[in-house]
Amino acid sequence: MTNRSNRKLVKAPERAGRSRHGLHAFLKANCEMKTDGSDAPVPLGDVLADALQSWHRNTLYAKPDDWIFPSTKMKGRTPLSASMMAADKIRPAAIKVGIRLEPGQRFGFHNFRHSLATFLINKGKDVKTIQGLLRHAKASTTLDLYSQAIDASKLAAQGDIALAITSSQTQAN
Repeated sequence: MTNRSNRKLVKAPERAGRSRHGLHAFLKANCEMKTDGSDAPVPLGDVLADALQSWHRNTLYAKPDDWIFPSTKMKGRTPLSASMMAADKIRPAAIKVGIRLEPGQRFGFHNFRHSLATFLINKGKDVKTIQGLLRHAKASTTLDLYSQAIDASKLAAQGDIALAITSSQTQAN
C-alpha cells in the first residue's frame, strides 16, 4: 500500500481460481453490468480509503489479503454478501434510528445511492459529477430518479443514522 491512489482494499477470490486483480476486474469478469457505464471504476478518495483500512485492521480477518467485509460464517474465505450485509447490518441500523420499514420491505445499498445523489445535489455539486459517480448514462436519470427534496426532518433522520452507525463502530472497537 505504498501508492495512495492504487490501494488494494478488496481481494478477488484466489480459491475460485481467479487471479487477484481487485474488485473491479472480479466484477467485470463475473457480473453482468446493466450498462457500459456501470463497468467503469469509481474513484476512491483518501478519507474513505483510510476509513476502510482502519475498519479492516480491526476485524477478525485483518491480513492484507483478507476481505474488507468477510463472511464470518465462511470463516473469512468469502466476502459477506451484499444481501447479508443489508439484512444483518444496514436494515437493523435503519430501524434502530427510527426508520419505519414494513416486513419484507427492501432496504439496503441502493438506498445509499439515492441518499448520495440527494445529498450532493442539495450541497450544490455539479450534476455531471454526480452522474459520473453513480455511473448513469444520462444526467436526467440522476436528477429524475435519484434526487429528492430535503427538509429539516429528513436531515435530522440522516443525522440519527450517522450517529447510530458511528456509535456502534466505536462500541465494537
